Amino acid sequence: NLLHEDINTRKKLIVNIQSEITTLNGELQTLSNKRDELQRQLDAAKADYAKLIRETHYANMQQSPLLFLLSSKNFQQLVRRILYMRQFTKYRKEQVNRILELQAAIDEQNQQLSERKSSQTNALQKQKFEQGLLAGNQRKHQNMLEARKVTEKDLLKKQKQQQKKVEKKNKKTKSIV
Repeated sequence: NLLHEDINTRKKLIVNIQSEITTLNGELQTLSNKRDELQRQLDAAKADYAKLIRETHYANMQQSPLLFLLSSKNFQQLVRRILYMRQFTKYRKEQVNRILELQAAIDEQNQQLSERKSSQTNALQKQKFEQGLLAGNQRKHQNMLEARKVTEKDLLKKQKQQQKKVEKKNKKTKSIV
């Protein structure tokens, strides 16, 4: 009876582990999708930044930034150009920061993926272990049932032999009487 309860408990445990593995698989897929999306965003940001740098380099080859400022027609245009250059520099820094943030987010997603994969591996090992124990308990249970059947057959055989002896004695007793 205890063995039967142990078998049922192990079966429930294996079902729970399988459920955990399924959940982990879903989480792994979600994390992988997030990471892929972040990677696409990072690639786009890098491409935009590279284009910006190329255009800036080309513009600088055409005219130096100092010459750009000095070629202003009046003071207001000079101020606007200085503000433009500051905004442009700020925008480039923001692009770099965005790239770094995306890279950090990808690294974090990779770390989470690694942890989930480790959890999944542990759950799979635990499941295999529990299945091995379950198989062992089921073999023990089967062996016990077979042993009971053999014992039951032997007892029935002995009972029949005893019954035949009793019947013979009863016949002898009746024949004597």
